[in-house]
Amino acid sequence: MQLGLFLVVISLVTLVAESYVVLVGAAMPDERSAAVVSPVVLALLMVCGGLFVNAASLPPLFALLNKVNVFTHGFSALMRNEMAGLALHCEPSELVGLPPPANLVQKLASLGVAWPEQRCPVEKGEQVLEQMALSASISSSVAALLLLLLAYRLLAYIALSRRLRSPLKR
Repeated sequence: MQLGLFLVVISLVTLVAESYVVLVGAAMPDERSAAVVSPVVLALLMVCGGLFVNAASLPPLFALLNKVNVFTHGFSALMRNEMAGLALHCEPSELVGLPPPANLVQKLASLGVAWPEQRCPVEKGEQVLEQMALSASISSSVAALLLLLLAYRLLAYIALSRRLRSPLKR
């Protein structure tokens, strides 16, 4: 199921990104304008999508932009697919906390004081999802991607039909 869901999400992200390009191409008056606008907006969407910047730390305007961001929904679905239910294990070099000094541990134990144990900073995939502020479920992310696909295609159709409308029929 994980591989199938991964392929579905990747396919949807590709289709939505393609729809975005079609929308920009249909909405812009010429290909030069589309070639300037498309990468600028796409780069902004990429930066705010959750991979580079935690969504919880974004200003309100960008948080609103993430509602129509293909990368936000795609990244959230893929991370939830990979991380949910995952148990993580640390190597001894990855543990957090000071190792106990050998001569001090026995003295502290005789006083009834325990040295704090070293621990793994992240033990479950859910902790990663929480730290990255990815709270959306897979189904809601996939539904958002489908809605974006339909909305971008519909807006592209409207823009193209307005552009191709004959001046004699007005």
